[in-house]
Amino acid sequence: MVVSGNDDPEEIESALFAMGAKGWPISIYDVAHRFIVVPEDVSWIIVGDRDADVALYGFSDEASERAFMLSGPDLVVFASLDDAARYAKGFMNYDLSLPRAVEAEIAEQFKRAAALIPFAHALMLRDGVEVLLKFDGQRDNGRLYTLVIGAGRGDQAAFRANASSLEELLGCLHDEDVEPVPMSGADMASELASLDALARRGDVVTLRMGIHEGTAFYEGARSPAVDPKLSMAFKGSSWKEVAHAILDHQKTGQAR
Repeated sequence: MVVSGNDDPEEIESALFAMGAKGWPISIYDVAHRFIVVPEDVSWIIVGDRDADVALYGFSDEASERAFMLSGPDLVVFASLDDAARYAKGFMNYDLSLPRAVEAEIAEQFKRAAALIPFAHALMLRDGVEVLLKFDGQRDNGRLYTLVIGAGRGDQAAFRANASSLEELLGCLHDEDVEPVPMSGADMASELASLDALARRGDVVTLRMGIHEGTAFYEGARSPAVDPKLSMAFKGSSWKEVAHAILDHQKTGQAR
């Protein structure tokens, strides 16, 4: 897709925010830029906008990245895609924000997903099973989410599923014979959306709950994309509290 300042902003927006096959809007970074360059050995990729002098560089491994950086390129480096998008927006004459209808639908999807978590909580309290929800930003097959229900840590899982939709994955927990039990903190739709955003930039985030010696526990972990060895563990009185701890650590670098 090639666009320039002479194109109709409404036409550009309708193309950028077309809905994908799975119901999510197509990423701006998939279609909005002027060129995509990939070598035959697929060791790197450049997605760029010549008008804005902005490009996203991706590499298949650290060696390819090091070789590129050692060549002395004249680059402006950003800490996140959000920062790069803000920089790029300063050069562009069309709005990169999501249309309100799309933003509302995405928010509703997380609300519906959050409404299913009390079923997992009820299952854990009733049967004493351990429940794990994983957001895996390292996967390249689109199946970002994993749900595991098992007898306990280290035991064989009674149920495991991967999916590209969080709402569909948690939907398997819905059981008319089970009375949902909310955790303290009630709705956590915004927290799920924030954890999802971390995973979509390459982080791996897990939430876990279970029963140990008659007491319920809630914990989580985050492995940042920049260095998985910097993985941190978190605990709280609910998944919502654990999610807040993960997100606070992401912002401040301090675990709690």
